[in-house]
Amino acid sequence: MPDGKLMMTTGDAQNQSLPQNPGSLSGKVLRINADGTIPADNPTAESYVYSLGHRNAQGLALSADGTILYSSEHGPDTDDEINIIEANRNYGWPDVKGFCDTPEEQQFCEEHNVKEPLINWTPTIAPSDIVVYASNAIPEWQGKILLTLLKNKRLLALTLSPDGQSITHQQEYFTNWWGRLRDIAVGPQGEIYLATNGQSWSNTQPFTHSIIKLTPQNSSSGQNLRATQKPFSLRSISGNLWLDAETSLLDSSWHIYDMAGRAVDSGTITARSMKIPFNSVPGIYFFNVNNTNSGGGAVKFSWRP
Repeated sequence: MPDGKLMMTTGDAQNQSLPQNPGSLSGKVLRINADGTIPADNPTAESYVYSLGHRNAQGLALSADGTILYSSEHGPDTDDEINIIEANRNYGWPDVKGFCDTPEEQQFCEEHNVKEPLINWTPTIAPSDIVVYASNAIPEWQGKILLTLLKNKRLLALTLSPDGQSITHQQEYFTNWWGRLRDIAVGPQGEIYLATNGQSWSNTQPFTHSIIKLTPQNSSSGQNLRATQKPFSLRSISGNLWLDAETSLLDSSWHIYDMAGRAVDSGTITARSMKIPFNSVPGIYFFNVNNTNSGGGAVKFSWRP
């Protein structure tokens, strides 16, 4: 934070009695000195708790001017949220889901100083990390909240009102390109990094978790966003393995490894589209290309000759 304090979110630890308990650190946003001690000016003396009533807040991000703290939060089976975090405010869980829109919720909100979200989603989208994009390197995203999604496997750009107190528009990007998106970070030149999290919550297979880099291109058309993906792909045609590669990979070497990491075949990329003379037993393999200019990469494929 601008004052040097650290902000931290905690989930409810699957115990719905904890978020409304000020003596518990679960289901809270916490405010901490850099040395780990409790700030003297926290809302409650001798307590890390800054706000309460959270179910599973995953992302925290400051506005460009450092005056507003935004949070992304998982609801249960309804009401995923974006919130503005304020000191000593209650965010309702488990008594309130999303907005205060039932008689019981309205009464709770009046009695417990509840702050409603900026936006909620039902069906849920599983929001994970957020950033407020302050760079002008990708102008169509400047000043917007960028939100990575797990369930809906996409990046969501949320347009803020001039005062930053409401969300006026949302736009989706990269739907189902890379699977679940877990984390997002902005680099010093305005480039964006996304961390993927497989195709399902239980996915632990190798080569399914990646770092994706999004870079601006020199363009005046507004269409200046490029995703840095692997510069090659594989396809199967009539039992043959074919490689499609970018020009930068010509003369690069390729290697195929089995699931045990043993090299089973290799060769050189001689054309942008070429048949790979691969003959082996059915199974799962990894195709690897090393190239200092493009970065190369590896893909997993199933071989059924």
